[in-house]
Amino acid sequence: MPLLKNRPPRYRRHSSGQAFVEFGSVRRYLGGYGSTESRERYQAALAEWNARDGRPVPRAAATLTTAELLAAFWLHAERHYVAPNGSPTSELSNFRQALRPVAELYASTPASDFSPLKLKACRDWMVKAGWCRR
Repeated sequence: MPLLKNRPPRYRRHSSGQAFVEFGSVRRYLGGYGSTESRERYQAALAEWNARDGRPVPRAAATLTTAELLAAFWLHAERHYVAPNGSPTSELSNFRQALRPVAELYASTPASDFSPLKLKACRDWMVKAGWCRR
C-alpha cells in the first residue's frame, strides 16, 4: 500500500518519556508525553506543517515566550488605547480577537521563533473558525 504524502505526523512517545513528532528526518521533542504543554506544542507543530503544505518545520531557540510577549503588549495596549474620558477604546477588543489564535497555538513557543509561517497558521486557524469574510 502506498504511503500518503500529506498524512499528518503522529504524536509519539520516546523511550525517555518525552513526546515527539517527526517531520521527514527532523525530530522535534515536545515535552513530557501526555502533558498539556506537549499537546499544545504538537498542535502548533501540525499547524505549521499544514501551513507549509507538508514540508519540514525548522526550529530555533530563545528565552522570551510568545505568551510573555503578548502579556507585555497587552499591558502597553491597556495604557495606550484609552479614550479622552479614560475608558478603553474598541481597539482592545480588536486586539483580543486577533491575538487569540496566537495565544492558543503558540503560547509556550519562544517569541523569536514566531515567523511568517506561524502567522499564516494563525490566519488558517481564523479561517477554519469562520472568522473570514465571504
